[in-house]
Amino acid sequence: MQIASKLRLTAIFFTITMLVILASRTFATDAAAQPATLSATVEVLRSDQNGLQFSLTVPTAEVSSTGAVSVAGLEGRFSTMGTPDLPYYSALIAVPPEASVQLAVSAENETIRATDAIAPVPTAKVGLDTDYSAISTIDEFEQEYLPDMAIYSEDTNYPAMRYELSEPMYVRDLRVVKLTLYPVRYNPVAQTLTEVGKFNIGITFAGADRSVETLPTPTNSTTAVLNPEQAAGWHALPRSFQPRATTFPIGKQTLKITIDKDGIYSLTPANLTSAGMGGINPNTIEMMWQGQPIAYQFIGNNNAQFEAGEEIRFYGWAFDGDRHDKLFVGDKNVFWLWADGSPTLASSASNGSGGTAVTTWRSVVEKDDRNFFYTGGTLYSNVATHDNEPDAWFLLTMANHVTETVSVDLPDPVAIGSNARLLVEVASITPAANQDFSVILNDVNQITDTWNGLKNRNLIKNNVPHSLLNDGANTFQFISNHANFSNDMLVNRVRVEYDRNLTAINDTLQFDFAAAGNHKFQVNGYAESTATNFVAWDVTDRVAPTVVGITAAD
Repeated sequence: MQIASKLRLTAIFFTITMLVILASRTFATDAAAQPATLSATVEVLRSDQNGLQFSLTVPTAEVSSTGAVSVAGLEGRFSTMGTPDLPYYSALIAVPPEASVQLAVSAENETIRATDAIAPVPTAKVGLDTDYSAISTIDEFEQEYLPDMAIYSEDTNYPAMRYELSEPMYVRDLRVVKLTLYPVRYNPVAQTLTEVGKFNIGITFAGADRSVETLPTPTNSTTAVLNPEQAAGWHALPRSFQPRATTFPIGKQTLKITIDKDGIYSLTPANLTSAGMGGINPNTIEMMWQGQPIAYQFIGNNNAQFEAGEEIRFYGWAFDGDRHDKLFVGDKNVFWLWADGSPTLASSASNGSGGTAVTTWRSVVEKDDRNFFYTGGTLYSNVATHDNEPDAWFLLTMANHVTETVSVDLPDPVAIGSNARLLVEVASITPAANQDFSVILNDVNQITDTWNGLKNRNLIKNNVPHSLLNDGANTFQFISNHANFSNDMLVNRVRVEYDRNLTAINDTLQFDFAAAGNHKFQVNGYAESTATNFVAWDVTDRVAPTVVGITAAD
């Protein structure tokens, strides 16, 4: 069958780590560094409704005797403590409502030269004898230069890529992407700088929705974008935020439905009768979630009686809001149903024909059970230095030098496919230096990482072979190897992305697919063979899903 699918963009950051012993070096600030005589310049060559072309010309970087790198005209600098302190260029680019963004970047005049060690981003030195009364800003702390060994031990350029493009995001009511260019990259093992003299950038917009209602340009807007003239006509809310007609069941008998698992749900007359809502007119049933109407499918005749054999089907899902909200509601999502309202019915579509055969998909399994509550070291004062937003519920807590084991079920992995991606979110809850943590999957070590101090950190391995994955239970072992035996760790979640066969489990399969075009999804594993007994829904818009018709020919 063919099902229109939701486009999912995933930003992937590559981190490969190893343990080595390096001679230490003391870095200091360089007050005498002289500015370069040239300055980085941006030239916009074309800017219209369809895209943007521009170039960035960059002068040669200056490296001081203390390892400080500067490029005149580049104001962006890395801010994560321990990473190489390098300059970069970044800009916001306005994007039309609902449009996708395609990027083409070419580099000219790239050179590689030897250099002395480049200083890392400094860390504020804090001790028991620190006089906080004399300090008003972070810049007044004594600085220490502690290289992140996960970066400084790698014989590769940092950053790995010449550029990055963010997913579309909103600044107030303007949709933008952030483009970051890295004209200076550093190899800490080879001690070389790779520099680009000129970037040529082409950005193309496709699929803009001209029907979205635009808003007036704010008179006090301070959002600086490279294409301000076009941006003036693109102020709009996301289509999902466009106002929908919503009524509330004031003074009406209402059924509260609590759901903690994604799926298609069915309500029968018997269900409503047991909830005290028997005898209602099914033609007047209305459903709502967070003020938005929920479209549902009604199966039955058109009379005013909700009778045996009839049912209401709707798509429900577990709560997936931010972590702060999850502290209060957990996974339970709430839907509402009442009679004497205005029904919103799900649309329907026939199944297509032809298309590229698809037998696998990129599945994501995440284990984040809420087993352990802890707030002492997770509500960080400087959230920007951590990989995730604060949390208070964790998968497990572990003492130093103790191996903890977690089982993660991975159904139906392909035998041969793109490498799986592993992410383990951990939090160190003591401020000690040289934190040391290892992740072992099915008895094979995957990640060993080190860092300094209190930190919430994503440990990532991008090239896990599918041959290592089990169909079913997979064993993860975690080891904290810090020299301080009182150094505890928290594990928040385990996330695995892998290629999975389109195989139903208990006659059900929910999947997404990112590639555009016409596709024929070949799903096996069903015990049922009668076409009319199959239910297929496109839930790209989950509050307004589409029912896909299945016939014997499918």
